[in-house]
Amino acid sequence: MDVTTFLIRFEYLPKKIQRQIVDLAENLIRQSVKKQRVFSFDWESTLNKDQSAVNLQHKANSWR
Repeated sequence: MDVTTFLIRFEYLPKKIQRQIVDLAENLIRQSVKKQRVFSFDWESTLNKDQSAVNLQHKANSWR
């Protein structure tokens, strides 16, 4: 079923059923967002600007 057909049929449903469909869709969206893990660069601002990649690698090796 395409989106247009769904929307036309949706409009003819009772308001209570429409609300249930909307609630279900919102719940599914919430679940899919929880499953997605987005890599964040929040830590980037904590790095010293004068450190090179090589210096950071040496520090990382010393922490192991």
